[in-house]
This record gives sequence, C-alpha cells and structure tokens, in this order.
Amino acid sequence: TAPVQGGNRFQLHAQGQNLHALWWSHQNAKGVYFATSPDQGQNFESVQIVNDSTGVLPPISFLNGSNNVLGVTYLDERESRFQAYVNRSTDLGRTWPRPDKRLDTPPAN
Repeated sequence: TAPVQGGNRFQLHAQGQNLHALWWSHQNAKGVYFATSPDQGQNFESVQIVNDSTGVLPPISFLNGSNNVLGVTYLDERESRFQAYVNRSTDLGRTWPRPDKRLDTPPAN
C-alpha cells in the first residue's frame, strides 16, 4: 500500500464492473497513484504507486487494454529535463512492476 497525502489531477475509468481511480500527488514525492474497485466504486482495493521514482509531472495518460492489462504514461523529471515513462500492470492495477520504462531513450548506434 502506498502512503498518499492529498492529490489532484484525478481520473476515473470504468471497465465493466471495475472502476479505476488514478491521480497525481506532489505532497509526498510527485507520484502517480492508482486504486481499483471491483464493484463499481463501492469499495476500493489498496492504493498502489505506479511510478518507480519521484519526479512525475502531469499530464498523465491511462490506457485500458484487454486481458486485465492497464498502462499509464507520464512525464518525469528524475534526470535533467523531462522524460517520458510508462508502466504496465497485468492484473488490473493490483501491482505495477519495477522499474518503470523510459520511452524517449535515444536509439543505440
């Protein structure tokens, strides 16, 4: 379970009986947080942190795939300048693997 204080940039996404909540908070460490409800929002499972390191900045995009796959893309400032990152859950957001993946890595020569 991820510690969460405050937050904004809230998003709700419905998928059948599931309701996914995604939001950004800068109060603990500029992170993206996620919780899912299997019963249309009556109850939510524990909050998970999506990103691997602090420094996430909006905008945040949510991708709702098939076979329980969810994805989140975001900008991050963990290095100088901004980078694009993605993380992908294969269990409806109950877990998010580490490390997240940088999308804008220059091609190898």
